[in-house]
Amino acid sequence: MLLFHVQTLGAERLHLAGLARAPFGDGWSGVDLFFVLSGFILMRTHGAEFERPGAGTLKRFAIARFFRVYPLNLVVLLLIAALVAADRNFAHWYAADGYHNLRPPAFVRTALLATRWFLPGDGEWNQPVWSLSVEVLGYLAFPVIAWGLMRLKSTPALALVALASLAALLAVQVFRNVALTNDIGQVGAFTRMIFCFFAGAAASRAAALAPGFRGAPAAEIVAVVGLVASCFSPFGLPLRPLLFTVLIFALSYRQGPVDRALSTRAAVFLGRISFPLYLVHVMLLLAVCHDFAGAAVGVRIAALVGGALAAFALATALHYLLERPTHQLGRRIAGRVG
Repeated sequence: MLLFHVQTLGAERLHLAGLARAPFGDGWSGVDLFFVLSGFILMRTHGAEFERPGAGTLKRFAIARFFRVYPLNLVVLLLIAALVAADRNFAHWYAADGYHNLRPPAFVRTALLATRWFLPGDGEWNQPVWSLSVEVLGYLAFPVIAWGLMRLKSTPALALVALASLAALLAVQVFRNVALTNDIGQVGAFTRMIFCFFAGAAASRAAALAPGFRGAPAAEIVAVVGLVASCFSPFGLPLRPLLFTVLIFALSYRQGPVDRALSTRAAVFLGRISFPLYLVHVMLLLAVCHDFAGAAVGVRIAALVGGALAAFALATALHYLLERPTHQLGRRIAGRVG
């Protein structure tokens, strides 16, 4: 997502025409990967707990999810508020993109991760929060999803459930004529989340029932080749959620070359800081675009690179100083719930 926004914001806001030819213009589809991965991991981690759910199970899950997303979101929002207060020209410039941007109601909606909850009003303080807003709705639905999937004992049946969910997503997108676009409105955001999330959860349950699957390395390669091929035709975009699901399913077996590449120290580090990086990078890049739009070409390029590096540095600090401690705190609190 960082490379996608570097390309799009650099081309559109900093007028760096060469970036328009960069290969990251469809990087927005990475959010669908996030939704599939979220459903997969939650099912693997918590699915068995909801085979016979109780009040304690629900409380522990809710506490864990709260500490996973809300503290980091709130701190990033406060950092954005400090940026807005320090640079009123930037604030007016950003607010011009949407009448309700940076207004108090939008601040509350962003703090609550409620920007896509079908509430009245609109506006943004931090654009990437749209995906977390619908992700929270997925958390609310997860106990029911897990309870239902735990009752399926057939790997082929679960594979069909995952495939049907992704087919339903494609059908809805084709019907709404948004299959080739980054649809992040309320309806589009919710449908992308729920169908990808459900497919990921079903794939996770299928993997749990087939621990000896030997085709994982080949499935990894097929999925990666398919994803690369999809970059050369817009008609490959609707297939990416399916390819993401296959890839995550195959990677869970820890057998193939793609898994080995993603197990390097650099890849693991990027994975660890990916959530704070996702939350902080857009507003940093927008601030760069505002401050350097009229500068010389070399200065604009250097500023864009500096903004990306600043996002990495801030994300790293937030991960070690806030994200990890709050996760540990959440686990300790959840462990005390009977």
